[in-house]
Parts: sequence; structure tokens; C-alpha cells
Amino acid sequence: MKNHSIIHDPRILLNYGTKFYVPLAMLFVSLLIIVNIIVQKIIYVGGGLLLTAADVIYPLVYILDVIITEVYGYAMSRRVIWGAFFCNIIIVGIIIFAIYLPSNPVWHDQNSFVQILGQEPKFVIASLMAFLTGEFVGSYIIAKMKVFTAGKYLWLRTTSAALIAQVIDCSIFTSIAFYGTLGFHNILLMAFTIYWIKIVYQIIATPGICSFAKFLKKREGVDVYDRHTNFNPLILER
Repeated sequence: MKNHSIIHDPRILLNYGTKFYVPLAMLFVSLLIIVNIIVQKIIYVGGGLLLTAADVIYPLVYILDVIITEVYGYAMSRRVIWGAFFCNIIIVGIIIFAIYLPSNPVWHDQNSFVQILGQEPKFVIASLMAFLTGEFVGSYIIAKMKVFTAGKYLWLRTTSAALIAQVIDCSIFTSIAFYGTLGFHNILLMAFTIYWIKIVYQIIATPGICSFAKFLKKREGVDVYDRHTNFNPLILER
């Protein structure tokens, strides 16, 4: 016997008194901010493979979005995605402001400060464009397939969404961020490596995703089906 309510209009959740939605949203935003700070570092993982430090953390952002969409619905996920996007814009603006503040003569680390935090605009653009596109595509697939499968086969829905969304995400990020820096072969190799790392990450995490989603549905007492949701990513009403 089910002990949670089936919800078809996600707007109800705004006044539902959810316990975990806000903490999950805050973690989502925090992880994305961290990812966009550490993305400049290219790490070596053996076999000539190229990854950025962000690739180790970013799959957690996608996994959180999957969970939020599965439990709270596309509309609530859309709010978190846009919130994370604008928070990152604000962070970038603050960092730029801090860089251009006059340095005290007794402080000799301005160049290091700029080198570490002063990301090239193309990294910021690449990261945020890949994030928006990949997250919205993944959320859309999860939500639509949930309705189509009547809430069953979460493992299939998460894997299907990842296979499609991460192609878009990896292609956009690597092609913009490393154009003119790495050759075409290395960009292709990096995109391929990042893609499969994320897919393997997703597959390994699937049992945990399913268990945590089930836990949240039980504790929150909700299970959203996006049957009447407007999937336009540019609106926030429903």
C-alpha cells in the first residue's frame, strides 16, 4: 500500500512543506559553483586520457538533478537549474570585481589570484551552456519517461537520460572550452573520455539513486508525475 500522494500539478509542492527539496537544491548549487571553479585544471588519469578536475565532481550535479526531477518533478527541477545558473553568474561577477580591486603593496599574490580564479570567458560560457542544455534535456527525458512508464523502471529512465544528455553536455563543453587550446584529436578524445566516465559513474550510482528516490518519496509523501507540466525551460510558473 502506497503511503505517498500522487501529484500531477507541481505547483502544489510550493506550499506542500517539503523537508529535503531546499537542502538538495542548496547542495546542487554549491556543487555547480565548485565545478566551475576547478574546471580549468586538466588531470592525468593514465593511458593518455584527458579529464578536467570538474569531471570528477560534475556527475554528482547530474545525479542530484535526476533525483530532484524524479521526486519533485520537472517544474521544481527547472527552478533549481535556473537558480544554480544565476548563482554562478553572480559568483563570476563577484570574482571579476575582486580581481579588479586595487591590491595592497604588501600582498604579492595578485598574479596567482588572477591565474586561479580569473577563468577565461570561454570556460564560463562553455560550462554554463553545457550545464543548461544537458540538465534540461536530462530532466525532460526523466519526466516524460516517468509518465510513459507509469513511474516504473527508474534505472532505465536514468540511464537513457544520461546517454542522451551527456552527449550534448560533453560536446558543447569541450568544443567551446578547449577550441584553440587543444587540437581536434585531443578535444575529441577528451569529450569521449568525459562522456564514458559520466555514463559509468551514472550506472554505478543507479542503485543508490533508486534507493534515495524511494526514500525521499516516502519521507516527503509525494511522487510527482508531470502530466500537466509546461516543459518550456524559459518559464517558472509550472
